Amino acid sequence: MKPLIFLSLIMLFACTSKANWTKWRGPEANGKIASQKTWTTQLDSTLIIWQKNIGKGHSSITVQDNRAYVNGWSQNIEGTDTVNMSSVLCLDTESGNEIWKFPYPSDERSYPGPRATPVLDGKNLYVLSWEGTLFCLNAEDGSEVWKRDIYSDSLIVRDRWGVCSSPVIYKNLLLLNLNHHGIAFDKTNGQLIWNSPKGSGAFSSTTLFDYNGTPTGTFMSDSSLYIVDISNGTILNNYVSNDNFRKDNDVILTSDPNMLFLSNELIELKDSIYKSVWRNDTIASFFRTGVIVDGYVYQFNNFRNKMHLYCIELASGKEMWKHKYDIFGAVSAVDNKLVVLTGLGKVVIVEANPDAYTELSELQVLPSVNKNTHWCWTAPTFANGNIYVRNSNGDMACIRVEI
Repeated sequence: MKPLIFLSLIMLFACTSKANWTKWRGPEANGKIASQKTWTTQLDSTLIIWQKNIGKGHSSITVQDNRAYVNGWSQNIEGTDTVNMSSVLCLDTESGNEIWKFPYPSDERSYPGPRATPVLDGKNLYVLSWEGTLFCLNAEDGSEVWKRDIYSDSLIVRDRWGVCSSPVIYKNLLLLNLNHHGIAFDKTNGQLIWNSPKGSGAFSSTTLFDYNGTPTGTFMSDSSLYIVDISNGTILNNYVSNDNFRKDNDVILTSDPNMLFLSNELIELKDSIYKSVWRNDTIASFFRTGVIVDGYVYQFNNFRNKMHLYCIELASGKEMWKHKYDIFGAVSAVDNKLVVLTGLGKVVIVEANPDAYTELSELQVLPSVNKNTHWCWTAPTFANGNIYVRNSNGDMACIRVEI
């Protein structure tokens, strides 16, 4: 395929404004964004413009203009009754005040709270609960447009940790990385378009890309990666590797349309077969997908609980440097800077520089009361000059960094 054609298709998939962060992993679903304004890398407490609790959970924060969309879970005791609810919240980005709230019943279980990130598409907001209920909401006022209980409809098998895949939109399709190699719905009404055999699915989300001229998605199932024609659910190719980390991380596209990065392995399409270029289990991440900046991978590892931020040369798998934080963390990239959220609630600005770990500033933003109840697993969101972060307990903060 000619590179020019490939790049035009990538731009077709990346249809949201680059100033906003309207879906899982940002405008181009790669954990990166180009800033629209000059922003400071020197953090201090005066830059925190608001903080609030949004309810427990692990989903990311989506932002469009002056609105942020989040979801969280809470438990309330009302007399002799225990009420468990999740809520989708629309917040004013200037004040953190609630614009609207959409509550729905939600079970209590281990690691409580929604996993999937809301995605904006035009006037609609799509939300997937951990029980497997798919909602389409009016983004303006939070009213319900339609909903589909895909678990009760016997379309999926629910994992013990709940449904984790964030919805991905392509034209009229709403794609979920569930079952053997995915499931697709009509985004206008929730009707099933295609399904795959029931299976455990994955915690990762679909990555869209062009495969030999066909719009496709990557779908994980246990240790297998499937390249699927998203128009009809046909498997076009696959790659199998005995690896527990596969289903927990998204596939990252590279500048070469024939190469894909899979958390700890670079694979290449040769003679219609995906083959391993290199593999390094030491850098394997665990549900905290990294970012690629100028040919280098930056991500947290989970190797034997030794939590480091790594810089790896993508072409070779060579370790350039590693840095130990208090505990695991998550990372996004803004321009040529890394925005790191450490496991205990610090935001750290780091140069995306393969020569050395260079920290520019750090700020304790979220409470670090208890690492067992206040995990920071969710990657930071950057939109319109603000950094947004949250932890699993529901503590959320907005940091104004534009100059």
